[in-house]
Order: sequence, then structure tokens, then C-alpha cells
Amino acid sequence: MQENDEEGRSIFAGGDVIGVNVTGDKNIIGKNINVSQRSSEINEITINQQILSKLDQEYANAFMQVTESLNNQIKQSKDVKPEQVVEIQKSLEDLAKETDGIEPNEQPPEEKKKTWKEKFKVFAKYAIKALPKTAATLALFTPLTAGFSKQIEEGLQPIVEGMQAALD
Repeated sequence: MQENDEEGRSIFAGGDVIGVNVTGDKNIIGKNINVSQRSSEINEITINQQILSKLDQEYANAFMQVTESLNNQIKQSKDVKPEQVVEIQKSLEDLAKETDGIEPNEQPPEEKKKTWKEKFKVFAKYAIKALPKTAATLALFTPLTAGFSKQIEEGLQPIVEGMQAALD
């Protein structure tokens, strides 16, 4: 097919006819194209099932409990902004990824403990900052603090309580 542009140059094109009479901008025309748009707003916290499937079942269950508690708190609170939910989602998923390789009855290497604790603190900071300062907010951390305190060798609940006190 030959076509002339506004300046009189010839344009040669061949192939399948797709998207006849398409107007406007930002159009994608082609074969076997999968276009998806992901909103930066998240209304509900989730953890990728592929990540959870790599974890020990006890730890996967702990993350599911935390996710459920978070979602309940977010639904009840009208003050949590969408960007805060995004921060919580990302930090919780990062923590879940870091949990891969940690087993309930084995001590992880020191570097793994340190990295896990840092990711836990990031998650706790975002969650505590966004959610109301209530006992329910502190309780949502229990599945993680109870399940991982043995492996991390440090009580995690005091970390959470300290962070919450610092934000009051």
C-alpha cells in the first residue's frame, strides 16, 4: 500500500489490515498484542500467590492472616489514602519475598535475619503510619511477630509497639 503524508512523501506499508478507521492518539495496532493497564491505586492488599507458594505453610498462613487484618482495618478506616495502601502492599510483598528460604525450625543466616528485620520494619512503619492507633492495628502484626520471633531471635512486637509510640 502506498500513501502520501502531509509533506508529499510516499509511505510504503504492507501486511495485514488491522485497525481500519482508527482515530485519535495512543492507539496500538497489531496482532497478538496484550495490553493491560494497572491502576496505581490498590483497594485491597494482596500477596502474589506465587510468592506465598514458595513459603513454609505456617508462614504463608501468617501472611494471609496479616493481609486479611490489614484489609479489614483499611475498610473500616476512611483516612487511609490509596498511596498508603500501595506502600503497605509493596512492603508486605517485599517481606514475603524475603521470607522465602526461612524454615520454622531452622536458624537462617545472620544476613538473612538482618534483611528480614529491616523489611519488617519498613512494612510496620507504613502500616502503623496509615492505620488508626488502636489495639487492632497492633494485633494485626501478631501472626508475623509470633511466627518469626524464634527465627529472628528478637521479639518483634516491642519493635512494633515502639514505632507506634513514636508516631503518637
